[in-house]
Amino acid sequence: MDWSIDDDNILKVLVPLNEEMISIANEAKSKIPDGDYTLLDFVFIGFFNRFIDTLVSTNILLQNYKQNRNVETAIGLTFRASLLDFMTLVYFGSYELDIDDSKPETNKKHEEVLTNFVCEQLRYTIKYWELVYKSRVINDKEYSLALKNFYETHKVYFTHFDEKNLSACLKGKKYTNTDMFNRIHQDKKLKHLSNVYDYYTFYSKYDHFGILTNSMQDMSITDEFSRIRYCYDYIYQGIIITVLKLGDKFPSLLPYGDELQKTYKKLRPLLK
Repeated sequence: MDWSIDDDNILKVLVPLNEEMISIANEAKSKIPDGDYTLLDFVFIGFFNRFIDTLVSTNILLQNYKQNRNVETAIGLTFRASLLDFMTLVYFGSYELDIDDSKPETNKKHEEVLTNFVCEQLRYTIKYWELVYKSRVINDKEYSLALKNFYETHKVYFTHFDEKNLSACLKGKKYTNTDMFNRIHQDKKLKHLSNVYDYYTFYSKYDHFGILTNSMQDMSITDEFSRIRYCYDYIYQGIIITVLKLGDKFPSLLPYGDELQKTYKKLRPLLK
């Protein structure tokens, strides 16, 4: 392994820095009260927890990175999910920035985008039920019962029930990762964050093995480690954004936002 002195010195700083970020984030997490959350709060708490989990998991792997470069595969696979979370977070933010109290349609659009996000998993689950039914893994009665129970559990996200085409009953519309990238990239205030799509796409080749995977995992250690550090940049930002957003509802989190930003500033010199 072509491990440089500079890389070694950066690694020695990065691991404890991640631990510092994790510690502050977990303290902030402990201040979130139990209760029934709005959909928006529920989603942001979910993103926040996932960013912390990614930081914890990858930092454990990072401590073994110098001795065993193979752990980079697991680091990349873990990053992929959080990079998509970050892109989704910024995508939501782009619509929130458009909200104008004098224009009710802007607030409605923000709510629609959130509904679209929630309905994506529901849509894919319905596709799963349709597949196993068509493959005769389940019978008519089991299929009908599964769809009815699914609908009753998530009724708020449906316009009505139609067993023949339940996906069409979802309130949310389909959207793609490309849609999110285009939206972010075309926003002057957020355009600089659209680069997250590059890293997400790169690590997607890890998740979906193909002709490019081996060559992408056989790059120089310097390029590989640099990529890891830039991904941490997005994870750190994701933690800060979610804490500050949740701080609007739970003010006790706001001081932690300041602490997290101080730690984030220590990461920036490691990206050069």
